[in-house]
Amino acid sequence: VSPWHVSVTVRSFVDGLSKECLTRYADRLPDLSDTTTVKDVIAWAKNADLEQIIVQTPTVGPMRTTLDKITVQLSATGIQTCEIRAPYDTLCWPKATHGFFRFKENIPKFIETLRLK
Repeated sequence: VSPWHVSVTVRSFVDGLSKECLTRYADRLPDLSDTTTVKDVIAWAKNADLEQIIVQTPTVGPMRTTLDKITVQLSATGIQTCEIRAPYDTLCWPKATHGFFRFKENIPKFIETLRLK
């Protein structure tokens, strides 16, 4: 999804992750398949009679831009997207505004709030 060059190592990692997920959830989602284009996603969703696709919220960057475009195209075909956000993202993201050192000051609070101790 990145508009920039992506190393072979990163592509290999992402490909491996995709294959692992497809294998791991195959028994629960038998129609799960690897999709590489919006057209593939729409065809997969229509074939599975889906009305909605749930996705992790990308905050910024190429994934945000891509999801915004995909959402419009899916919506035009009657398929809605629902974004979810992990509790740690909801807690931490608002504090990630001025670089690591200001963010770092909040880490003990994050750990306590998320009960990671």
